[in-house]
Amino acid sequence: MTRAVSWKQVALGDICEFRYGKSLRAADRSGTGFPVYGSNGVVGQNAAPLTSGLTIIVGRKGSFGEVHLSDGPCWPIDTTYYIDAEASGVDLRWLAYSLRQLGLTSLNRAAAVPGLNREDAYRQRLLLPPRDEQRRIAQILDLADGLRAKRRSAVRNVEALPTSTFMRLFAGSARSSTWPLHPLGDLVENQDSRRVPLKASDRANRSGPFPYYGASGEIDRVNDYIFEGERLLIAEDGANLVARTSPIAFFARGRFWVNNHAHVVAATDSLDLHYLQRYLELTDLGPFITGTAQPKLNRSNLDRMLIPTPPMSQQREFARVVGKASHAADAHRAHLAQLDALFFSLESRAFASEI
Repeated sequence: MTRAVSWKQVALGDICEFRYGKSLRAADRSGTGFPVYGSNGVVGQNAAPLTSGLTIIVGRKGSFGEVHLSDGPCWPIDTTYYIDAEASGVDLRWLAYSLRQLGLTSLNRAAAVPGLNREDAYRQRLLLPPRDEQRRIAQILDLADGLRAKRRSAVRNVEALPTSTFMRLFAGSARSSTWPLHPLGDLVENQDSRRVPLKASDRANRSGPFPYYGASGEIDRVNDYIFEGERLLIAEDGANLVARTSPIAFFARGRFWVNNHAHVVAATDSLDLHYLQRYLELTDLGPFITGTAQPKLNRSNLDRMLIPTPPMSQQREFARVVGKASHAADAHRAHLAQLDALFFSLESRAFASEI
């Protein structure tokens, strides 16, 4: 705690200026060069930058209060504020971490469009260490944050493995055009008849032991179950059929409940469900979807979809890769959670002068 003796409390407006970003329409961006930042991060690229070096970007409208750091020149657009070396005399990397600690995302005063008033931001108080201490704190946090970034990259790489393996084993195979086509209804065991919707009043308000699934994933927790084992759930209706904001198909395992907004299929000796899941994710389902206000993939349309059926040995090889990738991804996520906890602990201690 001795370091804190030389730290003084200041208002944010005493140590930096929030400069306004400048409008740059998507049509006017070159598409290559320097990053273009909006309130929620990089939104494009442009040949010319607005800033000349390391830059902090703070969301002004929309994702207001969100903080991003560009390691070099960039173009912050007019939904943001930015801070560069000309707008502050403190270490910018330290300042970026400090801004994230201040809770700027809670300072909205706008009724219609969420926004951050910079005068409100300027009034926020923080402890200012000497410049060399700022650099030391930033270096420690940069190291910890770098480890998190590497682990996130590892998670993304492992998560991409099933799709790349699918393309190699199936879509890229010279024999794929000769594989027999069968209606999906002939290849899987339809278990839709067991689906039962539950009223909200019958659910356990997320306190029950069993997941309650709908078209886009788990939506509640309940005290009873109707399925046991492993099943593939395929979205029946909802915006995700069109926008693909969530997987079209996902696995449910263990004991669970399914409402009538997701089709339920079980594996047979003819088709591996891991293969089917990836095939559906890479297939244009437009011709099979009905309705506009409420898109729907009904059972008859799903059953008549013609599915290429490669040899079961290849399907099982794909399932083996998916299983290994899933276990690896779980391990990486667990490690990432540990790194996140370490980082947040370091961050909290850093700004309490404890490191």
